[in-house]
Amino acid sequence: MNQKELDFTEDEIRVEVWRHKNRNEGVVLDDPVRLTHIPTGLIAVGEGRGSQIQNKQMAMSLLKKMLADYREQKEK
Repeated sequence: MNQKELDFTEDEIRVEVWRHKNRNEGVVLDDPVRLTHIPTGLIAVGEGRGSQIQNKQMAMSLLKKMLADYREQKEK
């Protein structure tokens, strides 16, 4: 698949962010990000990177790979 086939618009993505706190210390560990590709229902979560931006980038990379796999399977 080429890059153009993997492009999607921001309108097709739902972004959810939440705070994850350590119960004992009340310290924010990271800001997990969940991306949902609305047309396919595919969901990717980025967490553990320490910042919302890094977690969103991780989730976006994962979502692009999942979407490529989905489209490849659909073509078969």
